[in-house]
Amino acid sequence: MCSRPLSLFVLTLLAPALAAQATRVVPAGVTHEEGNAQSFFPFVLTGGRVQQITAASEIARASSVLREFAFRPEGTSTVSFPARSYARFILTVGQTSVTPAAMKTTFASNRGTTMTKLFDAAFNAPAQPPVSSAPTPFNIKLKLSAPFVFVAARGNLVWEIEIPGSTSRRVAYFVDAQIGTSGGSTMSFGQGGQLKNKDNYMLKSDEARLVPGKSADLTVTGLGSMYPTLAMIGFSNSNFGPITLPFDLTGLGAPGNSLYVSMDLVAPMTLSGSGGSYMANVSVPLPGALNLNGLALFGQALFVDKPSNALGLVFSEAVEMVVGSNTSQPSNAVAAYDSTATSGSFAIRVNTNPNPGGIVVQWTGTFN
Repeated sequence: MCSRPLSLFVLTLLAPALAAQATRVVPAGVTHEEGNAQSFFPFVLTGGRVQQITAASEIARASSVLREFAFRPEGTSTVSFPARSYARFILTVGQTSVTPAAMKTTFASNRGTTMTKLFDAAFNAPAQPPVSSAPTPFNIKLKLSAPFVFVAARGNLVWEIEIPGSTSRRVAYFVDAQIGTSGGSTMSFGQGGQLKNKDNYMLKSDEARLVPGKSADLTVTGLGSMYPTLAMIGFSNSNFGPITLPFDLTGLGAPGNSLYVSMDLVAPMTLSGSGGSYMANVSVPLPGALNLNGLALFGQALFVDKPSNALGLVFSEAVEMVVGSNTSQPSNAVAAYDSTATSGSFAIRVNTNPNPGGIVVQWTGTFN
């Protein structure tokens, strides 16, 4: 294993590795977290319209091919939602020069010159049990009738759902939404190996800094000694060359340890201590000139401690880091209770007050 300078890592690995991903959550900062709001729309409606604009940077660095569209249920619900059935459910998608912050309440003002109808059929939204853990799965899915090719240079994404008619009754069926805030998201996974002295260490990353122009940070806290410590950061948690991850290190003399991440970068972590406890840190710069929203990085720490096992190495748990947006308003939404209405009102509300924000959406396709 060898260390590469971080600037070289960024220039030679990060930009070329902006590879296709199977799914993308918008905004990226709530990929692993519950959004901070909820939306009545679109499933409260028996008839009506909801329109949302999402910043191009949330969808693709250059282009994408979108094939499926999905919502997730509100993660704070303590009651069940019955299934919803619609005789006709219409989704149109396009691109627009209007930004989320400049979105108007008049639907026509927000549309692009070309809107493509990508779903027009009966639709059943599944029944939702009371939430046991959040965030919930994206299980309200619409498969597009044809792929939608999105090109970032052509503007922001605008999508619109129409349920023909007007709302005669409102049925509780809330979906997750997000207002304001920027940043990425992190999620720990795997199990760390045990050091000889049974240190109660923890690996984490700073979500607020996971945006273009800042950094992907890895920090280990709770170390009992200043062990030589390395950070391993990669673009995959499924394979490292021919090695399938996670890779059990028992056969190499480190029982209870596993490699969870591809080692695209191996770099020393800076050690510091206070009051008998020690920590280790490394910071990988994220270029501000590149659109990295939705990029997933995977990190793990490695401690050198010969007494711990025959290999002399202990591997921590791992963390997934999803780069988010550095804009405070990645999406905005407007809705009306009548599908023929020419205008509506901002859809995401907290304590009945409208807030700049949008419904949390998962797109499936290829992203570049």
